[in-house]
Amino acid sequence: MKQSLLIFSLIFLSSLFSSAAIEDSVIRVNSTLQGYSPSQPWEKTSPRKRRGLGALLSGNRVLTTSQMVADHIYLELESADSSERVPAKVIAVDYDANLALLAPIGEAGFLEKMTPTSLGSPAKPDDKLTILQLENNGSSQKTEGIVRSMELLSTFVSGRYFLCYEVKASMQTEGNSFTLPAYREGKLTGLLTSYDAKDQICDILSVDILSAFLEDAENGSYDGFPSLGVGFSTTEDPYFRK
Repeated sequence: MKQSLLIFSLIFLSSLFSSAAIEDSVIRVNSTLQGYSPSQPWEKTSPRKRRGLGALLSGNRVLTTSQMVADHIYLELESADSSERVPAKVIAVDYDANLALLAPIGEAGFLEKMTPTSLGSPAKPDDKLTILQLENNGSSQKTEGIVRSMELLSTFVSGRYFLCYEVKASMQTEGNSFTLPAYREGKLTGLLTSYDAKDQICDILSVDILSAFLEDAENGSYDGFPSLGVGFSTTEDPYFRK
């Protein structure tokens, strides 16, 4: 009986530690954006705010999407309870793949008290993913989703396609609609880039793309994903094909 209670306690504590580790790696990313006016490109548009989430990696690096840093004039990292902030900079960005790697400017501050996450193994259909959000009071909100398929999707730059998970999940909108980390078995598995509320479908950039991006950025000189430079289209119509 004592042995059974001990085993149960260890399993329970292990699950708590895994959950805490996931939540402790999630960080708010705030950006102030200011782009150029399309009709008058010599003038800038009014500044606007964007808020999302990132995943803390080793070395006080934060992985998020390039949507969070496009046309930015200021970036900052914020704790879950919004009590602490540090300014941030971009150390690698890929707009095609919709990924950005950030680091604090100067002292790491509250990042030192957090628990970095690591990348997990690739997911497959029917795997369960946990998508994390932060409520305004700092508490975490988890949404469980099931991987339905893998698709090649364009998530930011038109015409550039990357491997994504199509995940069925019922999401609730919180104060961070851009960029949400997704986990599987306690490790980062992808970044949510879009959500279709009508069909309850999430597009999540796969861990394969995240891994290749981080490996390329490791030496401080990011080269990016190669492109063949050709396009194609289906030609089912026999007259068009001819």
